[in-house]
Amino acid sequence: MIALMWLIFTVRVIVINTAAGLQIEPKYQIDIIDGLHVFNATYRGLTLVEGFHKLSPAVKLIGYDRQLLLPPEVYDKAAGILSQSNEFTLMVTLKQKQKNTGTIFGFSEGNNRFLEIQSSGRKDEIRLHYTHNNMAYTETFPYRLADDNWHQVAISVSGNAVDLFVDCNRIYRRVILDVDRNISSRNTSLWLGQRNLRHFFFQGVLQDAKIIGRSHGYTIQCPHLDTDCPTCGQFRQLQMSVLHLENYVKSLTERLAQAEERLASVEECECQNNCYVNGTVHLDGFSWEVGCEVCSCVRGKTTCHHKQCNATSCKNPVQLSGKCCPTCL
Repeated sequence: MIALMWLIFTVRVIVINTAAGLQIEPKYQIDIIDGLHVFNATYRGLTLVEGFHKLSPAVKLIGYDRQLLLPPEVYDKAAGILSQSNEFTLMVTLKQKQKNTGTIFGFSEGNNRFLEIQSSGRKDEIRLHYTHNNMAYTETFPYRLADDNWHQVAISVSGNAVDLFVDCNRIYRRVILDVDRNISSRNTSLWLGQRNLRHFFFQGVLQDAKIIGRSHGYTIQCPHLDTDCPTCGQFRQLQMSVLHLENYVKSLTERLAQAEERLASVEECECQNNCYVNGTVHLDGFSWEVGCEVCSCVRGKTTCHHKQCNATSCKNPVQLSGKCCPTCL
């Protein structure tokens, strides 16, 4: 019953969240550019410029001698957002220099990528680098971003499904392996516009570089887009809930069968009830003598009768004092 109520609650939560798909709380979002505190800090190779809109800061990245490493508190929040949900969106608004191949933002472990979104202007590709069971994989989407024009890009991962949105249009939907999201257990770092100090420097302008740790994260960028109900991640959650319920019902069924077996064995046996007489305990079925009476304990009840006497050989037997049966003189 508890498992069934929990399943019903889960379904209701999914329906409510889908109906209010555009309402994603700030605690499930992180803006990487804001995380650099660009208004209060100076970085080599980074300049504040006019962006696609005026609601958030835009930065122009140039050169190959820069270090846009996010501070620990921003990294911790981003890692926490990813670890809490099997649905997340990597989102950015950008204007990339032609022929440039660069990391937009991502988590890296030294020279190794852990989770990263990258754009190649040489091969006209958008790449999602991710890790599955400690092995690196790349999902490639043929598309030209590096054309010196503004584009809105969102890569939305939901369970094993990944969708690529460009300029508020769904361009690709693919099936990938489960993405490792337990970043905090790894020695990783979060970078903007580069993988590390030496590799894949993005050249161009970035704005709204965000990690969204909820379903339909792309609707923050394009609120008019349709939302799936349920998403792949939510459907997987429902599958796990049903599986949990099935296992719970199976366990209850087995325990009920065992209880019925024990009850049947109890019903077949005759229960023993002891007798208590004057502070003395007599076991069920036990007999004892008290004076000239013979008493028995039968299922908790004491019954007594006079001791049976043997027949006498004389015509007039005599009842002597202290004797239970008449005797011949």
